[in-house]
Amino acid sequence: MPTGETDSLVIVHRLITALNRLHLDEALELTSPDIRVETPLIELWHLSRSGHGLVRDWFERIGREWAFLEAYDIELEELDSWVLGRMRARGRGKGSREVLEWELHIAARVAGGKVARFGSYLDRQRARDAIASDLR
Repeated sequence: MPTGETDSLVIVHRLITALNRLHLDEALELTSPDIRVETPLIELWHLSRSGHGLVRDWFERIGREWAFLEAYDIELEELDSWVLGRMRARGRGKGSREVLEWELHIAARVAGGKVARFGSYLDRQRARDAIASDLR
């Protein structure tokens, strides 16, 4: 759990934990019905639905295509009304023996006690750009 935790930090950390465990019901409870999500996997899979429909599709694809996928070494900080963070991820696709590892940068906005926007990016600048574009 993040140090100096606030409600927003706790909510975002809980969402990442729900993703690690593929707990769809908890993820839906933590997210707004019209959540906007951007991740490399969502882009790769060309998932176009939004809101809870997208969250369901995202979890279903992870469960179907990955033997395991997890985030660890999660570091989160608040930046205005946003949560900015970094985490390591690792996973193994079904049918593969190779474990992949990579670093992701998080930009998430919590509104009304729910995650309204969640993005994970391969570089920190893209996470900051997502925040900046939302503030315009």
